[in-house]
Amino acid sequence: MEVDGNYIVITWDLNTTGRRLADEICHIGAYIKSGEEESCFSQYIMPHKNPDPGAVKRHHVRVANSGRFRVLMDTETGTYLKTKSEYTALHEFMDWLKSSSANTDGVILVYHETARYILVPLLLDALNKYGFIPRFKEIVKGFSNGVSIVDAYGDKEKITSNSLRSLSKTVLNDTNPETTSTLDRSSVLYKILTHVSEHKEMSLEKAVSSVASTIENEEEKLNSLRNMLNIQNTLRPIFQSFLMQNRFVRQQAVQLRKIVVDAGMDYASLESIYKEEDNDAEKVSTSLKKRIEEKADEKSVSKLIEILNGHFITPKEVPNKKYDTKNNVAKIPDETASSPESANTTTNTNEGDSVNDNSTNNDTDVSAVPQTNA
Repeated sequence: MEVDGNYIVITWDLNTTGRRLADEICHIGAYIKSGEEESCFSQYIMPHKNPDPGAVKRHHVRVANSGRFRVLMDTETGTYLKTKSEYTALHEFMDWLKSSSANTDGVILVYHETARYILVPLLLDALNKYGFIPRFKEIVKGFSNGVSIVDAYGDKEKITSNSLRSLSKTVLNDTNPETTSTLDRSSVLYKILTHVSEHKEMSLEKAVSSVASTIENEEEKLNSLRNMLNIQNTLRPIFQSFLMQNRFVRQQAVQLRKIVVDAGMDYASLESIYKEEDNDAEKVSTSLKKRIEEKADEKSVSKLIEILNGHFITPKEVPNKKYDTKNNVAKIPDETASSPESANTTTNTNEGDSVNDNSTNNDTDVSAVPQTNA
């Protein structure tokens, strides 16, 4: 979707505590170059939650304790980083965007994501938390993914991968770019996009705006992502045991769960299907296949139905033949009961039981009664 207007292009990136919508921002970086003048924004944020091990490894930043306070520390140098609250950092980020876009129609923010779509949702979610969305819309008019720009205008004979390091090698002839911080990655991305647009003899602004999307479109994607996560949370009782196993089993469970989510079925809708079909496995299988068969291959559908049947259909208990399930007592074999000795033994035992029962039911404690001599 093309965004028309006199806009400037600013590349940006985030370091976060993880790769989920529930995670937090711990560093914002942005870069712009106008002629020979460069301008950048970089601010670390103190998150409420600690970065997960993957984030620590990627960004070389972790939370440490300094006396009574939590601080953000660079794991490579061991130095403490100057941080601000998320509210203050976002406010200053918008101030910088506004000053950088003076005498223009606004800003198009360009990010770079090759796989998982998370940067824009995290930023919009953080802005919405503090009521900054209206002001943000006055400054920023759209978002664009650097991968889409490279796919549209890059030299496909040279470009073999859309990762930032690979693009730096094939487009900029830089085999060892600095990509640790958000500011470093933003700077590298801006240079890559500039070279790509010059290769097509067009301005960077035109190339970016041709594949940009409006903030309203990104908000719709964010709402869809939230709905998907809500459905996933309802399916936790079904798939949780599989997600706690080894990596191969987890990957299979995630793929099968995605089939259910794509079909728009949450836990309540699955439960209603089983109730409507009276927990009949064949009828349920037919009903489920009508809804999800187009979204997955037959093998995956069969495996999914097997998991769902195991959760919703309670297996019938098979009574033990050696026991009388009605009276909950052991059955006596016929040949033993027909024996006279066993019959007497049985009779005596039953009589003894009845005596014991009577003595037990008697309210008087026998041991408390004084004994008299005959």
